[in-house]
Amino acid sequence: MVIIDNGYGVVTVKETTTGTTTDAYVAVQETDVAAFRTTIHYVKNTGGANGLKYKIEGTIDGSNYEELKTETTLASGVDYFETDTDAWDSIKISVKAAVGASQTTYSVTVKGITGPTG
Repeated sequence: MVIIDNGYGVVTVKETTTGTTTDAYVAVQETDVAAFRTTIHYVKNTGGANGLKYKIEGTIDGSNYEELKTETTLASGVDYFETDTDAWDSIKISVKAAVGASQTTYSVTVKGITGPTG
């Protein structure tokens, strides 16, 4: 996790996870975003041939998740990012192989920005 304070009341936190998909959904990143005004979710299929599926969920109580981004398929080398300004406590990003037994690699980043405090 990288934390950057620009001295003007704007704090940025960035967390990146990389890995290889499996045949079932795995939550590869769950980030506490309650302190942020804005979050950016970035998913990239870094593999050479196979697709991946991902979904993004948010919670306000730590146990009941709401789907923020429905299951979406990314082809090899394709990326996606989305900005969210809703007041979630936590954001969870899950990935899996688009086709069983055809794994690929991924990079998932969540970036949170607090915004000016004054």
